[in-house]
Amino acid sequence: MCRGFSCLTKPMDILAHNSTAMKILQIGNYPPPMCGWAVQTVLLNQELRRRGHISEVLNVNESRKKKSTEYIDVQNAFDFVWKVLWFSTCGYHIHAHLNAESPKLYLLDLVALLWARIIGRPGILTFHGGLPQKFFPKVRPRWMRWAFQLIFRTAGRMTCDSEEIKQAVVA
Repeated sequence: MCRGFSCLTKPMDILAHNSTAMKILQIGNYPPPMCGWAVQTVLLNQELRRRGHISEVLNVNESRKKKSTEYIDVQNAFDFVWKVLWFSTCGYHIHAHLNAESPKLYLLDLVALLWARIIGRPGILTFHGGLPQKFFPKVRPRWMRWAFQLIFRTAGRMTCDSEEIKQAVVA
């Protein structure tokens, strides 16, 4: 445990204990554009499906309004909330992806993770990126530390895409 939350380095470690198929709704960036953590979302989605899980990606990046068979489009904030509610009531577990460069994504992920807590299925948060990030780590103002503590603790479990990020979160 990392101060109130589970903190693993690899996203697949969370599912290692679960041999039954799960429904997973990932919230994050999906290419295009091709960026580091969007690629990781694609690879994680492929691996989840390879292992027999049902995995969908709710695309929240610049290409989110384009319809595609690769991901679920998001037209606006209302559409985002509606789709998170709909998928979670259909049995999907929330897996939010975040880095500290996007205040908008922070808010979207927080809404989704709070909803997951409310319905009794705490979500997973994967924290991406290198250090330093624009709004992280704790050398920032106290209110930013509290904001990150809130989202980290709201998630039922957490993964980091690097040991460097994991150590910053633990600190």
